[in-house]
Amino acid sequence: MSDGGIYLHMSGTCEYYDAMKPLIPTIRKVTWKTLGDRRPWMLQGVKVDGLPCRLFFETRRAAEIKLSELIAHGKKVKGLAKKVTVEQCVDAGQAIELLAPYGKSLVDAAKFMADYLARSTASCTVTELVEKLLKDQRADGASDVYIRDLTSRLSRFCSALDQTETTTFGERKVSTITTDEINDYLRALELSPLGRNNYRRCLHVCFASAVPKYCLENPITTTKQAKVVEKAPGILKPEAFDRLINVADERIRPMLALSAFAGVRPAEVRRLTWADVDLEQRHVEITAEKAKTAGARFIPICDNLLAWLLRSPSRVGLVVIDNLGLERKLTLEARSAAGITEWPADGLRHSWVTYRYALTNDAARTAAEAGHTQAVLFKYYRRPVPKVEGEKWFAILPHDQEGQGSPPIPFDQAAQA
Repeated sequence: MSDGGIYLHMSGTCEYYDAMKPLIPTIRKVTWKTLGDRRPWMLQGVKVDGLPCRLFFETRRAAEIKLSELIAHGKKVKGLAKKVTVEQCVDAGQAIELLAPYGKSLVDAAKFMADYLARSTASCTVTELVEKLLKDQRADGASDVYIRDLTSRLSRFCSALDQTETTTFGERKVSTITTDEINDYLRALELSPLGRNNYRRCLHVCFASAVPKYCLENPITTTKQAKVVEKAPGILKPEAFDRLINVADERIRPMLALSAFAGVRPAEVRRLTWADVDLEQRHVEITAEKAKTAGARFIPICDNLLAWLLRSPSRVGLVVIDNLGLERKLTLEARSAAGITEWPADGLRHSWVTYRYALTNDAARTAAEAGHTQAVLFKYYRRPVPKVEGEKWFAILPHDQEGQGSPPIPFDQAAQA
């Protein structure tokens, strides 16, 4: 403006000030021709957010309180301004430029940084976080299988599995770990897409427990998941498994039979005792404590499974020998003797579900016996095979019993799921 004045729009009116004149705070009563929603007391000669303005109030006391607040704020600002150096003013200018595209102020940035530094100071190392997580999971009743899974994967994250892994995070502060670092780490692991995603899931659980105490957000949330190409479930041919179980050591035959002819999961069969196997009532009981999904179920014992279980030299204690190394050794020896060079993932359980469904054509019952939903059955387990293949599978008997007894599959007479 040529006269050095400033026009301000306040409450729908246009107020004019001469910028060259000093502002003198005054409070006075205003007489309006029509009061309407206007306020009778006016405070003028003050600045709000650096600009001169007039403020209106219902009472003189309210105007005086506001004037006191503005004076106190002005003194505080002047005191702060005296402490600012020229270099800090330059820094402030640069910071304002950096923040401008995002609509944020210096105060916003300072609050964010102060919060980040406070969390960094209070943050713990990844190793400490993992220890706390495992302790909490045990206290919350998580299963032993889940605890072992978390322990295995998170221990590898904290310290290298072998000398080929150079990136470890155990001594790092939780708040300093970024999404990009996790992406690089997961991609460097020699894992299948599904294995990588399972690893990512464990990391997500771990870092989720750190929010908001040790870090602002979970860095795993925005990491990339590997693309998993769905494949038909791998199953064994009846002829191949017939050779395998008949040449297998008698100490692992109950395990093989329960997996192949009752669909018991590997982790579940290792927890089973002979008390869970009722040969009179013809069912296997999977209790909630031993089930993967914490859901109890009964699985019928068909004729050929009964034949294999009755041949066990001992039916006391654990069904599986309590020596994982020996169990794996005997299993590999049996596969070799049977001429099986390729073993599908979770092959016995996939085979049982496939042949069980082929035999009964009953998705609901098969899913219930397997311990999952029909949706899971059709998505991950079911593989179309002829019914005759199912009949062959459940007719596999010890070679010295072949051709003996009644038809091999009286499921309807066995315990219901």
